[in-house]
Amino acid sequence: MERPLIDRLLEIAYERVAERLQHVLDRGVGPIFRFGGSEQATPPMMSKRMFDQFVLLYERPLWQMVRKAEKTVWVHCHGKVNTVIDDFVEGGVQLLDPVEPPPQGNIDIAEAKRRAAAGPTTLIGNIQYSDLCQRSTREIERLVEQAICEGGRQHFILGPTEFPISALDERLSDNLLCYIEAGIKYGTF
Repeated sequence: MERPLIDRLLEIAYERVAERLQHVLDRGVGPIFRFGGSEQATPPMMSKRMFDQFVLLYERPLWQMVRKAEKTVWVHCHGKVNTVIDDFVEGGVQLLDPVEPPPQGNIDIAEAKRRAAAGPTTLIGNIQYSDLCQRSTREIERLVEQAICEGGRQHFILGPTEFPISALDERLSDNLLCYIEAGIKYGTF
């Protein structure tokens, strides 16, 4: 209801973050700067228009500061990135994670790789933690093969979409070993 106030608060926050970012860039900190938090705003949580106004308007100039310093921009964004992946790529994001498949995400890995190639943006992720906990080793191997091979192997790093392990039962242990072995099998070229 008080949009001018919200805009001013965002401008103040942006100015402070940009000042601190420039400070560390000037001192050679790096080589990778990871940005996170935009996942709370991806559609359908916010419209694409609102994502542009509340996230991209402020983060894109920060990404450009990092790129100008010849450092790497890494964005962490869970969720339905289909409508925003091109903005990340065009904005200069070099690494994007976790690029989740449906149902948590809304883009398949082949399509994400095709669109990210324009950057080029390296994608990270694609294996759901819930799959590691619940599926068979045979299914895990197939998921890893799909993640690595569909859409090409360039600019892709295999990784779980999240990793909140608090206890390791036999199935999860077996699946993690299968995940690693399948990653080596299909990722070696």
